[in-house]
Amino acid sequence: MLLPLFFTLQAFGQQKELVITTDTFLSPPIFDGQSIYWSVYDGGAPKIFRADLDGTNRQILVHGGACHTQVVGGNLFYSSANNLISVPVSGGQPFVVRHDDEGVCDFIVAGENLIWLSPRGGLKMAQGNGPAALLAPTHTATSLKSIGANLYWLDGSLADGIWTLPLGSHGYATQFAGDLVHEMATDGNQIYWADQTEHTLMQKDVNGGQAAVVFNGPSCPLSVAVDSDTLYWSDCFKKNGLINQIPLSGGVPRTVVSGLTHPQNIQIVQDFIYWQEGSTLWRVQKPTK
Repeated sequence: MLLPLFFTLQAFGQQKELVITTDTFLSPPIFDGQSIYWSVYDGGAPKIFRADLDGTNRQILVHGGACHTQVVGGNLFYSSANNLISVPVSGGQPFVVRHDDEGVCDFIVAGENLIWLSPRGGLKMAQGNGPAALLAPTHTATSLKSIGANLYWLDGSLADGIWTLPLGSHGYATQFAGDLVHEMATDGNQIYWADQTEHTLMQKDVNGGQAAVVFNGPSCPLSVAVDSDTLYWSDCFKKNGLINQIPLSGGVPRTVVSGLTHPQNIQIVQDFIYWQEGSTLWRVQKPTK
């Protein structure tokens, strides 16, 4: 059930705002620069909602749930069970773009090309409803991204690492980064992640090379996000979780928000930092640098 809660808390001299509260997020909220989209169980049934960036003007966009969502060219694409579906962000009738008997979860829509992770079939690619090609086998893969000339994803069954494959190639993927990785972020040139085994924040050029330590010492690093000059991450303490930041050029880390409960899925949208705490979505304005 969506509740019309609007209040703020102090966050290191700034206002921490509750944007969305609901029963259960079925997929992480996404943003297109003007709106938020999220999939939840509401009133016992799955639905996809949209709202303004402050959580107001909410409306039901789709009666149905989603594993993953993406906004492209005025349309919301979402995966549900064995289908990839599209619906105009202004509302309208959903349309099945692609069906896969082996399932559809994370995906990328790039022009006429569809690339998706099938829970039972691996990483696949096709043009529209044309024949699907298997790009690489996967196991419990998530977080599919297209960066530069490569595809990247997390695969929990393959040493809990980041895996990569050149766009347009077929075969076995190579490990881009290992160890326990929960999320990754990119600025288009570097990929950033939190190494939960070594308690470090790492970066590596999208074209390969050696990984480098951005910061050594986070207690429980979980989620990461990046803008043009700053890396953000969450320390996932259950009773006093933090969101911190550090300049990409190096320097002293700074805590932006404290007193959180297992913060994750950090996203930077315009001048705000958004994050998820269980079934709530919060935001705070980025500190002055």
